[in-house]
Amino acid sequence: MEEIAETFKELSLTESSFYRAADVYRLVKETSLDKKTPEEWADEASTEQFRERYLRDIISIISQEDISNNL
Repeated sequence: MEEIAETFKELSLTESSFYRAADVYRLVKETSLDKKTPEEWADEASTEQFRERYLRDIISIISQEDISNNL
């Protein structure tokens, strides 16, 4: 994400959203959400019911796990 941001910056395009995306990836890496690969998550996310539960789980995990020391 940061490399994409730098490329956008060099082209005089808005790069901030890519830096924020990199921040989100770092945040997730500090939680238990980092235990599965994207492919493993995708395999499980085949139903609408799972996707709704998954979003609630992500919000809950990020809000409950102690990641404040790593930001």
